[in-house]
Amino acid sequence: MTAAQVAALPALGYSASNTLAATISDNEAYALMALYRFDPLKFFAGYEHIVYTNPNTPLSAGFQDIGGYVLAFISNNAYNNSKTVQVYWTGVRYSVSPHLELTAAYYGYHQNAYGTGTQAGCKTIAHSTCSGSFEAFSFDVDYRFDQHFDAYLGAMYSGVHDGVASGYIQTTNINPTIGVRYKF
Repeated sequence: MTAAQVAALPALGYSASNTLAATISDNEAYALMALYRFDPLKFFAGYEHIVYTNPNTPLSAGFQDIGGYVLAFISNNAYNNSKTVQVYWTGVRYSVSPHLELTAAYYGYHQNAYGTGTQAGCKTIAHSTCSGSFEAFSFDVDYRFDQHFDAYLGAMYSGVHDGVASGYIQTTNINPTIGVRYKF
């Protein structure tokens, strides 16, 4: 919620501890996924297509949502033009030995321009309703000591572009990780 919305909660009879702002939409989606093993390689890929439209059954302020939350500020018209998001990923896992695996992957998504007025058809960082994309590349190494205990390290580079980057201070990021895991 914005600071102004939080300030207005007491006058509306709502508490900041269980109140949310919400964007309501009707969504249609389908996904295709594949996994193919050709030892010592395992290939995987996927695609998801999601379309967001304004709801056929709009909600009103004060709607009681799951978990005891109240929707005090509701937008039922964020998608006057449908928003289409296409998500895709692919990668390969290489089993060097029974204990050591290497994985490299690519992930991405693209959204269309779904704004209205001056934002219609835009492809710029100025508005989140402009078309834009996200992409990420990752690599990791996983060493299994036994069936319950393993150690891993990896890194992911990601970047956002145009409308998807709206509001970001930095549009690229590198996330390293290292850890150990015990599975029961």
